[in-house]
Amino acid sequence: GTGTWCGWCPRGAVAMETLNSDASRPNFVGVAVHNGDPMTVTAYDNGANFSGFPGMNVNRKYLGESVSTAAMEGFYDQTVNEPTNCDIAVTGTYDAGGTITAVVTATFAAEITTEHRLAAILVENGVTGTTGYEQSNYYSFQSQDLALVSPNSGSMPGFDWQNATNPVAAADMVYDHVGIALYGGYDGQPNSITLPAAANSSQSYTFNGTVGSSNPANLHIVGLIINSATGEVMNANESSFQLVGLPENKLVKLFNVYPNPAKDIAVINFNLNEVCDVEIEITDLSGKVVYANSLNNATGFQNINLNVENMNSGLYFVNLKSNGESVSKKLTITK
Repeated sequence: GTGTWCGWCPRGAVAMETLNSDASRPNFVGVAVHNGDPMTVTAYDNGANFSGFPGMNVNRKYLGESVSTAAMEGFYDQTVNEPTNCDIAVTGTYDAGGTITAVVTATFAAEITTEHRLAAILVENGVTGTTGYEQSNYYSFQSQDLALVSPNSGSMPGFDWQNATNPVAAADMVYDHVGIALYGGYDGQPNSITLPAAANSSQSYTFNGTVGSSNPANLHIVGLIINSATGEVMNANESSFQLVGLPENKLVKLFNVYPNPAKDIAVINFNLNEVCDVEIEITDLSGKVVYANSLNNATGFQNINLNVENMNSGLYFVNLKSNGESVSKKLTITK
């Protein structure tokens, strides 16, 4: 729970960025629920019902907890080993018409006879704005909390809140992990799970929505299953969107990533029709940027060797951006 008006809320932003960049805690799924600012989703804010800000609800089981990096790490370490009755998978697609399709699938370890519901949350990184987007910062020039520095990940790498102004100007602020839409409502979609659900069976529900003014490259989808009797999130997962049917980048006439799957070295090559600036990003399924590079005044054939031996196994997206246009390729890393 956070808000631009909340001077202590940078503490929560640092904690969430720390866990998102912590390879030893790979199952962390965090969403920033805004209150009293332009990023507020009323249904989400009301449903979360934080008792104070910054505040933290953990799996909607531990409510109104205080936020610090140590507290978030502690709750992760506690809850990651708590048993659950199901697994969750989520896939998202975005088409040229701006339509989102999110499929959330639950696979049950044991028979379920009580009401459970599937839901999805649309989450956006790289959110910026003007009026109302300046961030109150009570850590400004304070001698305590000297370590309140965002890790080198996300849209504000290495941001030092203690040496920043109060407030931090909107022009200097980029907000990540912002929950911008609820699919199925805060309590989940009624009748999205048919009862009884047999052990070792799977059920899926499809949610549809639109992007609006958001950049689809900055979006990801979180799927979750909720125990209706307790309100607890029993499991969750997240995924980037597969971009379907979008027009090709007119500046790029060749774009390859190989070998694919890759183990040690991946090669990114592309051919540019004209001189332009190019940004290359690799994101994981949560939307976190794990590699970034830029080329200025590039033209013609480009070849980039990427060392992937320290990257975790899994599916990634290689995004090539130039002059406001983008193309994307999937990259699988195996060990």
